[in-house]
Amino acid sequence: MGLIFLLFLYTFFWAITLPVLLPSIQLLYFAPLLLISLHYLSTIQSLWLAMAAGLLIDLLSTHTHFGLHAATYCLTLFCMKSFRPYFFDDSLITLSVITFLFSALANSVFCFLMLVFGQSTAFNWHVMLYMLFEMPFYGAIYAFIAFSLPGLLLPKRRMRRTRVLFSKADDL
Repeated sequence: MGLIFLLFLYTFFWAITLPVLLPSIQLLYFAPLLLISLHYLSTIQSLWLAMAAGLLIDLLSTHTHFGLHAATYCLTLFCMKSFRPYFFDDSLITLSVITFLFSALANSVFCFLMLVFGQSTAFNWHVMLYMLFEMPFYGAIYAFIAFSLPGLLLPKRRMRRTRVLFSKADDL
């Protein structure tokens, strides 16, 4: 749980920094963290983390109803929990592909929830292509650069094997 908390702070740093550096690109900053938590934590713990991340994004945003991002993250993560065995094949791009799928599904859920709560947006083909393909593509690149590449730069921990010098029979 300590590693997930550090990743939460790391992701929060990116959620604060990237909109300043790249204001035209919208991302779901917590998507890779939520997918990693779905792999390492129980479903309930992952949903609580999704609620916390969504509420944090709701506090930072001014254009939607409070709790809409939290509901979106929780519903999307709940839908993706059945695909948990297929997430991590120890491939470098697996997290990026799953982040792409998470972002596309989350954007669909977000649009549906905005329609349910009466905050409709101008819907056209350009918006649909942006929310279903372009925004998830940027999210996949973000997941690769911010989460997969630093894993390559970190030193690998080797399992320490202790060699048995004396066995029970040698003690005689």
